[in-house]
Amino acid sequence: VKSSPSDEFGFNLHAEKHRGHFIGAVDKNGIGELAGLQMGQRIVGVNGKLIFPATSHKEVVGLIKMNPLQTDLLVASEEVDRWYAENNEEFSFDYADRYNAGNVCIFLFILLKYSN
Repeated sequence: VKSSPSDEFGFNLHAEKHRGHFIGAVDKNGIGELAGLQMGQRIVGVNGKLIFPATSHKEVVGLIKMNPLQTDLLVASEEVDRWYAENNEEFSFDYADRYNAGNVCIFLFILLKYSN
């Protein structure tokens, strides 16, 4: 759980031109790992806004840092991402599976949250 604005969410953002934005390294025992983030997941939404391969890296970073204590990430595994692309479906925060694990949510909808 993030205890102050100076704490990190515990993951690196990795961008690939024409492919999108991905979870890079995930800090062991960090908020990202505890929330269920895994290296290689594609970030398809941040704080209610969908992220597309053409979305700039700067915009994605700005959305993640918008609230220094909490960020909502919609992520997709490679298999899920492929299925959505093959079926010409658009991701949505409304249809994401959401599982609570204490103060974080895991699976496709990842909630990284500050807690006192």
